[in-house]
Amino acid sequence: MKRIFSLVGLFVFMVLWAACERTLEVEVPEEPPRLVVNSLFAPYKPLWEITFTQSQPTIGPVSQDFLVHGNVHVTIQENDRTIHDSTYTAEGARWIALPSLRPQAGKTYRLRASSDSLGAIEAETTVPPPVTVRAEPTSSTRSPAVSWRLEIDDLPEVGAYMAYPSLIVYYAGAGSGGAEAVIPYQVVAGTVVVPAPAPDAEDEYYYDPFLFDDRLFTDKTGWIEWSLDSATLDQCGHPNVDSCHIRWTVITLSEDAERYLRSYQAAQNRGGLFEAPATIYSNVKNGIGIWAATNRSTIIR
Repeated sequence: MKRIFSLVGLFVFMVLWAACERTLEVEVPEEPPRLVVNSLFAPYKPLWEITFTQSQPTIGPVSQDFLVHGNVHVTIQENDRTIHDSTYTAEGARWIALPSLRPQAGKTYRLRASSDSLGAIEAETTVPPPVTVRAEPTSSTRSPAVSWRLEIDDLPEVGAYMAYPSLIVYYAGAGSGGAEAVIPYQVVAGTVVVPAPAPDAEDEYYYDPFLFDDRLFTDKTGWIEWSLDSATLDQCGHPNVDSCHIRWTVITLSEDAERYLRSYQAAQNRGGLFEAPATIYSNVKNGIGIWAATNRSTIIR
């Protein structure tokens, strides 16, 4: 009998709950499609690449190819001098390669592009200069050393930089060649904060390049002490290994590149049910996307 009363009570509760439901109509503003540009370019990259697509509606059918409807006219200026002026078909604008052009440090590059169906967009950015890098081991109990001190000079006035070590292994024997991979590491100390979070909070070492804020340095000079993963370095003692070297890479970012990467990183780290969606930074006027530059300095020890 108690079970019957329990079931009746549950039934009554469900009926009352259903009677309290209200339907809320949410109006989602419809935005017209816009031109989307994506280009992170640098003097050290073998190819200057630009992609053009069009944005997709928030609600409704989504195109599978994201192609721009109609031709795209593209103009690039270096400071005030036009270095590229061409018109591309929708298919051709999806990926543009500029093998004969190489951006230069300290120069400003302005992009103008227009489409009959999407209008005109504009963006500009300045290529940051490379930096001066010095790296010295702080421990001598093994080779390559586990502990290192990296010193960086001539940091740009704006933006940020990424730094990471990679291990170069040359194998014995004619024609064996070599291999290079990023070394897992920890940052022990230094004149830096605001690092990029680890891919996994449980990981002891970082696997992705560290993203540092150069505005925290004094006189645009900074230092970092690193602890490298000894297990990765142990392969240098293998009989088939002829020699090992560590390449230290420092990538300087323009202010636009820094803001874009930080916002993209924030979007990747979001995932909670009640979290507001992250906004990816864009410096494209009247459009969407990123037009930004980086530079690179390396030293091999």
